[in-house]
Parts: sequence; structure tokens; C-alpha cells
Amino acid sequence: MGQEQNQSKEKDWRQLSILSISEDAMEAHLTLWPTAEEEGATEEEVIALMKSRNIVYGIQIEEIRRMLSEKLYLEDICVAKGTPAIQGNPGEFEFFIETQRERHPKIREDGSVDYSDYDAVTLVSKDQLLVRYHPATNGQDGMTVKGMRLVGKRGSEKPMIKGKGFYTLQDKTEYYAEIDGRAECTNGYMVVSNVLEIHGDVDFAYGNVDFAGDVKIYGDVISKMRVKASGFITVEGHVEGAQLIAGKGVILKNGMQGSGIGSIDSKGDVEGKFFEQANIRSGGSLYANAILNCKIEAAENVVLEGFLAALVGGRIHAGTCIEAANIGNISFTTTQLFVGTSGKENTILQNLGDKIEEDTKELNKIEEKLKLLSGVDIANVPNGPKLMEVKKELLRDKIRLSSEINDKENQRKELSLRKTRAVGARVVVHKQVYPGTQVMVNGAYMKVPDIVNDVTIRKKGNEACMFSNKS
Repeated sequence: MGQEQNQSKEKDWRQLSILSISEDAMEAHLTLWPTAEEEGATEEEVIALMKSRNIVYGIQIEEIRRMLSEKLYLEDICVAKGTPAIQGNPGEFEFFIETQRERHPKIREDGSVDYSDYDAVTLVSKDQLLVRYHPATNGQDGMTVKGMRLVGKRGSEKPMIKGKGFYTLQDKTEYYAEIDGRAECTNGYMVVSNVLEIHGDVDFAYGNVDFAGDVKIYGDVISKMRVKASGFITVEGHVEGAQLIAGKGVILKNGMQGSGIGSIDSKGDVEGKFFEQANIRSGGSLYANAILNCKIEAAENVVLEGFLAALVGGRIHAGTCIEAANIGNISFTTTQLFVGTSGKENTILQNLGDKIEEDTKELNKIEEKLKLLSGVDIANVPNGPKLMEVKKELLRDKIRLSSEINDKENQRKELSLRKTRAVGARVVVHKQVYPGTQVMVNGAYMKVPDIVNDVTIRKKGNEACMFSNKS
């Protein structure tokens, strides 16, 4: 203790106090030595000490006063605080249209599904405001306790939206529809396209429909009529034994009684209140309240929605899942369900790969021959006409092989995607599945022997097995 007192007499409080600065120079802390009181340390002297150590900004005067008045010795007190730099906000688009469609059909009290409450597409009017851009904002500069300026950067701007069917004003911050139509914006690309609206039936008096865009029909589609659209087809009324072909999706706000001749071919989802005796191909999923005696192929799922959701009869093939409340009926109607793949895909993929490799080698040989011929002045050689015929034949073979290779690559890609979707393939029954129902899951077959409640059927090992949904 004596040695410490002697040391304190040799050095004043300024030398014995500890003044530290954080690594980022955003705070300074002072631990005051006890002799400061008897030496009469003042607020001005503490500040002078700090400035001698280059602490010139954000000095906490009130904390220094409190430290001296309350005699807070040997305590770590923050006596200076810097101001952090603030990054400006990035530019942001405010959308007044849906950029991603969500499916939320209304489930009625009786368990049926009401598809009339929502539209398949976003319809806009000419000169309607679609998007507003809010530019980036400037940042705010900061300062360290040493007085070093910290630059607050301006937020980053976003590139303008590209596309067609809209216009912008002079400041380029607001986007308006050029026409009445359908608006769609994905990944910075917006299109406002025409929508064909038919306020009546599609019948023999109206004629078949073939439209590059979306088609919305407010009446019925009569048997033997054909409706083709590059976008969505929406039908407010009923569909009979007609043919619907859609590049994006189909929504039937009532349903379809196909009478065995009606068909739907859609690259996207298919949705409807009910489907009976129809042939349907969907590149996405199919959603309905009831399906009766249909032939359906869906790349993804077949989902029966609502409390009474029933699937009876027919042949249904889904890439991933078939889900319903009830499958089959008390009459034990034959109902064939296929989910996943057949199990032959690996062999088909191998064969496709071998054929692509073989065709590619042949194509390379043709390109080598064409390369050789390109160095010959065919017009000025004795056998020029014959060489010209050879060159034309080689070009024809090149075009043919390139097309065949491309087709096989697409087949391989689709088959690989189908295999991926088939992982976890299953049939889900929330109420009852009846005898007469036949199920094949990824090549494993099962015939339902009795009425079974609330189960999921999936492949286990080499067999299709039932698992309770309650466990």
C-alpha cells in the first residue's frame, strides 16, 4: 500500500487514469484515478486530457460531470460517443398489381369450393398506374470520437422495368398501362397484354377461338367447340364436351361435363368446380371439388379441395401427389391412381443418353465434312455440281440431327424432372378410400381390399403401403 501511495504522489491523476478508445473509434472510456479528488480535478481538465489523446467529438459532458460529482473512481465510464454513418435506403418499386398470383378459393359451409371469388389474371385499364418507383435516398455521414468523418453511402438504384404494353412519364418513376388488358410482372419484366373477353357463349354461332393472349368467357362453352389461348382460359359458365388448349392455365369457375369427348390441354394449372368424363392434361397441378370418371395426367399434383372432395372412377396420373377426402365409392367403382414414375425411367434415360452421344458424334463428322468443303471453290472445280449436291445433303442432315438431339435433350430433361417430382410420391386420403381403388406408387402396385379411413399410400421398399395419417 505504501508503494502505491508513493507512486500516486509521483504521478498526478492524469497519468494514472486509464483512457481507452474502442477499435472502431466509436467510443472512448475513462477510468478515473482516486487522487483526482484531492488534486482537484475539474471538468475542463478531464476534457483537456481527452483532447490531448485526440478525442474531440461526441464528448459526454453530463457523464463527466456525474463521474466527478459522484466520485466514480476506478469505474469504466463512457465519456465520448461517435455517430455511426447511416446507409441510404435502396430504390424500391411499389406495385399496384399482383406480381405473384396466390390461390385462395373460398370453401363454402357445405364443403364445396367457390372458384368465382377470384380471377386467374390481373386485369388493368388503359392509363392505370401499375408501378411507382421510389428513388434511393442519400445516406447520413457519421463521425468517430477522433473527429474522423464516416461517409454514409447513398442507397443503390434499381434498373428500370423492361417489357411492353406500358409507358412512363418524363421522370421515369411511374409506369402506366397503354391498353386495357392483363398485367404481369416477373423478375423486372412487365407485360400488359390484351385479354379477349367473350360476353356470351362459345357456340356454333360464335365459332372457335384462337387468341394470342388470355381468354375470358362469361357464358358457356358448348360441345364440339374449340378454345385456344397462349395465356389463361377462364370460363364463368359451364363447359360441355369442348376442347380447351391453354399456354398458361385454365380456370372453370363452374365445371366441365365432358361426355367422354371434352378435353383440356394446359401447360399450367387446371382448376374447376368439378370434372366429369373429361380428358385432361396439366403441365402443373389440377384442383377441383369433385372428379368423376376422368382421364387425367398432371405433371405435379391432383388435389380435391373442400370437405366433400371426392374422386370416383377413371384413370388419374400425378407426378407427385393425389389428395382427396374420398376416393372411390360404396359401389366399389374401379378407380385407377398412378403417382410418381413407372420405374423404367433409368433405362429410358440411359437409352436417351446413348442415342444423344451417338447422334452428336455423327453431327461432328458432318460438321468436319462441311468445314472441308468450305475451303473449296465449288463453282470453279470440275466436279462442282456434284460437290454442291453433297454439301446440300450434309446441311440437311445437320439440321435434322440438330433437331433430333434437341428433342432428345428435352425428353431427358423432362424425364429427369419427373424423377425428381416422384421423390415422396403418395396418395393422401383424408376420409375414406373404397375397394375398387387401384394404386401404383413409383411402380409399386396396391389394390385396396376394404374401406380404409384417413391414410396415406406411399412406397416402402418395393411395396405400396398404407400409413395412418393420425400417427
